[in-house]
Amino acid sequence: MPKILPPLCLCLLVLASPSAWADREKDKDKDDRPRPTAAEQKEIRDLAGRLGRGRHPALRGQAATALANYGVKAEAAVPALVQALKDADLGVASASAAALGKVGVHSADAVKGLLEALTRGRQDIKPTCAEALGRIGPNAGGAAPALVEALGSDDFDLRREAATALGFLGPRAEAVAPPRLKARLTDDEPRVRVAAATSLARLGDRSPELCDVLVGAVQKSARMPVEVRHAAAEALGLLGGAARGAVPTLLAVLREPAEINPALPYAEQRQAQHDDLRRAAAVALGRIGDKEAIPALRAAAETDVLREAAGDALARLEGE
Repeated sequence: MPKILPPLCLCLLVLASPSAWADREKDKDKDDRPRPTAAEQKEIRDLAGRLGRGRHPALRGQAATALANYGVKAEAAVPALVQALKDADLGVASASAAALGKVGVHSADAVKGLLEALTRGRQDIKPTCAEALGRIGPNAGGAAPALVEALGSDDFDLRREAATALGFLGPRAEAVAPPRLKARLTDDEPRVRVAAATSLARLGDRSPELCDVLVGAVQKSARMPVEVRHAAAEALGLLGGAARGAVPTLLAVLREPAEINPALPYAEQRQAQHDDLRRAAAVALGRIGDKEAIPALRAAAETDVLREAAGDALARLEGE
């Protein structure tokens, strides 16, 4: 006669199974999510209703943006946001796509809606849909093939956002994206080249050609917009030791004067962007790990705008 296990042993066996552990981890993730208060639940319901029934596009767009500000607390509004992807007003549809990237991080319905809009929706919101899928991250891994296809679009905004998003999707993207991302390293648009190189670095590629693309974008002589140079500097940091060839260029960026005419519009904003670029160069130098950067970083640490970034880089280099 077979031996009958007592109930406690049966429970332990069930809990020890891989699927049971996976289910428990999922439940734990759910329990760890921020929950809306009763007042917030009411506000989220009201905003979802306004998004679907507001007579004026401005009010519907404001509702989508307000829902985005709630983040995952507003997951109950995902159906309304998915429906609003088809709104006749571009602003409303775009705001809803962006909101889904913040609200629907754990929602399969959000991913499904964004993927449908990316593949079959109106062209003018596809870049925002791609960006939102990237924000969702590995939970949107099933969108990787569609994002890979979007890399061939004539719309450079869509190519850039698709390239960027693929770097955040994890193993599903790693399995299908690298060959097509590498093809974008020679894209006519520099923003696409930098996005492709950055995502390849996020997916574990350490090829010398990535460093070449990023150095070409970050150096001052390339005359790239400051936001492109900043993104390239950050990506060089992702490459770590594989980007040692970028050290001279990053040191030049670290020392680079802003050369901004204070009489020009938005001069303070331009100065702040340039300071951010130099900070990104300092961070990248710390991550690359070449001790030749130490003297320049010590000098940079004496300045207010670079003190923290350069100090962190020095701590990393001098601690190795």
